[in-house]
Amino acid sequence: MRAKLTGISGTFLLIVAAIATSPGRDDSPLKRAESLFSANKFAEARPEFEAALPGLAPQDRALPMIRIGYCFERENRFPEAIATYREILKLDPISPADAATARLRMGYAMRRDGDDRKAIPILLEAAAEIEASPNTRAEALLYAAWAHGVLEETDQALELFRQVETIPDVPGNLSATANLNIGRIFQKRGQLKEAIASYRKLEDFHPVAMGNQARARIHILECEALLEGDTPFHIRPWVSQVRDGKANVFWVSQGAIEKGEVLVSAEGYSAQVQPETSSVRDTICHLHTAKLTGLPPGSEIGYEVRCAEKSAAGTFKTPPPAGNAIRFCVIGDTQSYHPGLQQLLDRMGEEDADFVIHVGDLVDRGDVWGEWKAGFFDPGYPYLKNAAFWPVYGNHDGGPYFPTFFKETPQGYYYSYDWGDAHFVVLDSYGPGSGRSGREKQLAWLQADLEANQKKWTIVSLHVPMIATRAGIPKFGQEDFLPLLEQHGVDLVFTGHHPQYRRYLPIGPPGKKPVIHITTGGGGGPVGGSLPSPLLAKSYDRNHYTLVSIEGNRLEVRAKAIDGEILDEFEIRKEGDRFDETWMEQAVDTSLHGKIISLYHELLGKDSRTLELSTEPNSTDGDELKLKLNFDRLSRGPLDRTSIPPEARLAIESIDEDSPWIIPPQSISFSEPVAIIRGTFRPVQDGKTKSNVRLQLQLGERKLTPVEARLLVKDESNQ
Repeated sequence: MRAKLTGISGTFLLIVAAIATSPGRDDSPLKRAESLFSANKFAEARPEFEAALPGLAPQDRALPMIRIGYCFERENRFPEAIATYREILKLDPISPADAATARLRMGYAMRRDGDDRKAIPILLEAAAEIEASPNTRAEALLYAAWAHGVLEETDQALELFRQVETIPDVPGNLSATANLNIGRIFQKRGQLKEAIASYRKLEDFHPVAMGNQARARIHILECEALLEGDTPFHIRPWVSQVRDGKANVFWVSQGAIEKGEVLVSAEGYSAQVQPETSSVRDTICHLHTAKLTGLPPGSEIGYEVRCAEKSAAGTFKTPPPAGNAIRFCVIGDTQSYHPGLQQLLDRMGEEDADFVIHVGDLVDRGDVWGEWKAGFFDPGYPYLKNAAFWPVYGNHDGGPYFPTFFKETPQGYYYSYDWGDAHFVVLDSYGPGSGRSGREKQLAWLQADLEANQKKWTIVSLHVPMIATRAGIPKFGQEDFLPLLEQHGVDLVFTGHHPQYRRYLPIGPPGKKPVIHITTGGGGGPVGGSLPSPLLAKSYDRNHYTLVSIEGNRLEVRAKAIDGEILDEFEIRKEGDRFDETWMEQAVDTSLHGKIISLYHELLGKDSRTLELSTEPNSTDGDELKLKLNFDRLSRGPLDRTSIPPEARLAIESIDEDSPWIIPPQSISFSEPVAIIRGTFRPVQDGKTKSNVRLQLQLGERKLTPVEARLLVKDESNQ
């Protein structure tokens, strides 16, 4: 299901405030329901809303009932949601705005239930209600237009998309969405100039999601490429599958173009290769594949592709024998490319890397042909032309084109290769190998691959991380794949999926060599979303790539930002099956990972950043107070203290000297339901009310990474 059919509408979010401020009723059942709803516990929230309805006046029932309908939606119980919205429309009285919201949600639920035809008139009724908010009216038109699109009624869809802009005060992001879809209709019809004009309108709307602007730029470049006509290098050459003296050179032509040839040369080696050619699905393009054989090891290979009186040249390296130094780059999530990132990709192309690993999400929409040229191959050419390329399949790469370009092995998206003293494994965390049957095959393959590995270093790449910084973040393979990696002495795991740089503390079984996990998903834009975690050694919300060098028993990693700044730099030395003692001392027991994440998830509240304490009422200036941290009354619910190691303690202290709450350095245990923290309150001259604290979890002598959090102190009388 596409993103446009998921999520809460902007109008619907306003219901929270409306319910909270509606006068003349008992709010306590609704407060319980809203608390559960805000925690995404929809199955539990719904009966609470239902229990509150009998005590509400008729004019107050519409909004809670809309929430009930939405709970049904989130439970994928669309018939019940539709029935609920029908009941709302029978209420008397009901405001026109509430009726429009109910119709909007009903139409959405009908679409999710597979009935686009019935949804359209309901949605159009919502759009026609002039007393409804601009958001409601515009979203109703968008949903109705998408329904027409599914029914292949593009003329009707086009008309409704155009009507979005006629709504007074329509938000810019919804106008942008409409114009993006207008452009796609024109593009599909071959009206490329009209499509470009629609896409360019997104530059004028505010606010507008960066993702939509990036998609519009991609589509403009795609249309401009189609206007060029026949060309031998619609996508310029790249090299992949470099192993065992073999390599493949690929390129894509557009239109009626001859096959061409590839001239290959190295010291003591030359060849002239005729490519194989195949058509690219749903395009007028052809993929050319020149299969090179007999390549000398540890050599720089030059190649020149000649086609239709034009040429494109590049180089790549072949794997050296064991004992030779190697150098490679890792980048991820180049989706949503924009021109401001070109400097990053140019800089990576200057690293003289043996090869490049991409940890997935090469493009934003893998099923859109134009994104591959404009969003990946063209901007990535500075590094693709001079290095072998090893891709990982990401969740945005779905569609027919990733396997067209990058199906590395017969079994699909997981494979391995050797380079110098290192063995590299690529896992499939989002494709066929991650499903139930495919997962078992991939696990069996991984077991056999690691058992056969004799290399000094082992490095794994996949898209979704195996460990996380907080509860609720998707993870892959923590229960089945990760134990295999730890058992067979894997050294590094590179992942993407999250648009940040994250290096975790080493994690592994007690007393054994740990695994270092690095998320390097900052190759595209926008970046952000990092949350504090005691398991992070380094974390940056910056666009970046990672450079790795291996020579003998020494491995060096540098994470580089777009301006060349080194964000993170570290070195590992390895003797036998152990890292040097500095790394061994930092290691965290794998079995504690989930417990530590859960502990901070509960402690730091719903925003994962705030520590709530309570104190006695009527605090006075300068008094030392006993602040309470009640583990049984945290905002997310009671803390499971039985899962916390008995030796664990939490160190806490103030960060800001000018904050109203001063917490001197101290530590608390989790042995009792309530921990007492000493603190002093003092009003400050500028009226500042916020305080920040530093928390550090201690496991015996082992101290984890400090985490900063906001401090919220509540009066005990309000507890």
